Amino acid sequence: MYDKALEVENYIWSHYGKASIYGRRGDVNNTVKYLKMSINMDSSIKECIKTEHDFDPVRDDPKFKDLIK
Repeated sequence: MYDKALEVENYIWSHYGKASIYGRRGDVNNTVKYLKMSINMDSSIKECIKTEHDFDPVRDDPKFKDLIK
């Protein structure tokens, strides 16, 4: 669904949603990839990322930690 939404509009929350799915799966690389897109659109989203439980499986990874500094 997020891919379809992104075909229509480059929307921050669609990238965030994809990152959340990858985060729940423990896929650090794709989580970081899509979060970077969201952060580039609005850096204040880092506050949401810090408390989002979907990212718990990747939260301790250095790539993830560097992203939300």
